[in-house]
Amino acid sequence: MRGRYCGRGVLFLVRFAWIAPASATLGWFRGFFPDALTIEAQQARIDFILQDASLGGGIALATGLVAFAVLVRRLRPQAGAALACAMMAADLLRAGAGLNPMVTRDYYRLSDEAARVYGTIKDKGGRVFTCDILAQRAYAAARLCPIRKARATFTRR
Repeated sequence: MRGRYCGRGVLFLVRFAWIAPASATLGWFRGFFPDALTIEAQQARIDFILQDASLGGGIALATGLVAFAVLVRRLRPQAGAALACAMMAADLLRAGAGLNPMVTRDYYRLSDEAARVYGTIKDKGGRVFTCDILAQRAYAAARLCPIRKARATFTRR
C-alpha cells in the first residue's frame, strides 16, 4: 500500500515540473542563488533543475516498472536487471554530460601561489570557502533555526 502512495507522489512531481512555471517556484529557491542573479536568470536555472529532475525521476519510474514486470513474471530477472542497469547507466551519462569535460591533469593542478596559500591555511587547521558564507542570507536564516543550528551551520572564525 505504501508504494502506491509513493508512486502517486512521484507522478505528481514529474507532472508538476513540466506544468508549473518557474515564477510559481521561485519562492522555493530563495537564498539558493546569489542576490546578483536576475530573476530571469534564476527562472531559467529553476526551469532547468525541474526539467532535469523530472527526466531523472521518469527514468527511476521506468526502472520501477521494469522491477514490477519482473515481480509479476512478465520479464525474466536477468533481462530486468540488464534493463535496469542500462537505464541507470544512461541516466548517469545524461546527468553527467558536460560536468567534467576531458582535460589533462595539469588543468586541476594548483598554481604555485595557490599551493602556498593552501599550505598555510592547512597548517593552521583552517578551511577554505569559495564565497563569504557569513554574508549569505540563507546561511543567516539557517542559523536562526534551532534544529539546524546544532547540526549543519557550525563555523569557526
